[in-house]
Amino acid sequence: MALGGIAVSGGTTGHGTLISTNLLYAPFLLDTYEVPMARPTCVLGGTDSATGYEAAFATDRDQRTLFKTAASGYDRKLSFDLGAGNANIVYGIVLLGHNLTTDNIDDSADSYAGAWLEGGTTTGYSDISAALTVNASALTPAYHLLASPQAYRYWRVRVNFNSSLALQIGEAFLIGAPPLAFVKNYNKRFPNNKELGMVKSTGGLSGIPRVYTRWERRYMEIRFTNISDSQLEAMQAAARNGHVVFSPTGSSGYAYFGVLELEPPTYVTTDKWDVTAHFTESVK
Repeated sequence: MALGGIAVSGGTTGHGTLISTNLLYAPFLLDTYEVPMARPTCVLGGTDSATGYEAAFATDRDQRTLFKTAASGYDRKLSFDLGAGNANIVYGIVLLGHNLTTDNIDDSADSYAGAWLEGGTTTGYSDISAALTVNASALTPAYHLLASPQAYRYWRVRVNFNSSLALQIGEAFLIGAPPLAFVKNYNKRFPNNKELGMVKSTGGLSGIPRVYTRWERRYMEIRFTNISDSQLEAMQAAARNGHVVFSPTGSSGYAYFGVLELEPPTYVTTDKWDVTAHFTESVK
């Protein structure tokens, strides 16, 4: 992903690490006794989605497969029904691979008139309506972090465009736990490697083979030192979720979508641990 801009506090220089986990995936969200909590059976709906662009593609763990609506200047929507008796708390939303932007290609106007996260106890979605934060560039994460997290049954993303356009979302995260911010003692000069998926042709030009890049992704290894028990447990909770939104340097850096893995932690002293985290971005 490109510039994220999700606000993260932390560190004397303002650096921090933010991990957002998805309520709709298969995280082992644990209760106070470390027993896995039941997850909602989510029913997705969208506004006039086309064949091959159904709402299910917004939560399939692949940002390259798209939910896409028909083009319209009216409201376009993606809805989430978390089921009767839902007790799962939603902390906010992150949208990846969307087509919202605060600048059209011709620099004349914003592409959308408004974009909101809405929720409620009924399909009127009347209990909360919060504007999404959208970056200037297209295809960067849009998000809203709720000041007061809620356990409503019904949620939706609603967008109104300035002209007849289709709403596109590659992946939608309903954040199912407080975003995890790590604020100290990691190596700011961590390796940030790019892996390229190459395809080589059997022919070529004058005996020189042709090579094509089919996909690319970043791989990061970050070592955290002297972190507390609570920060270690938060990192382990994020790793249980598997697919996360990862902002390794906080609001001043980038946001990526992929898999977080942890090496076994090393005990340093009372309430202090060293741990190495591996993050692998999904292919683009």
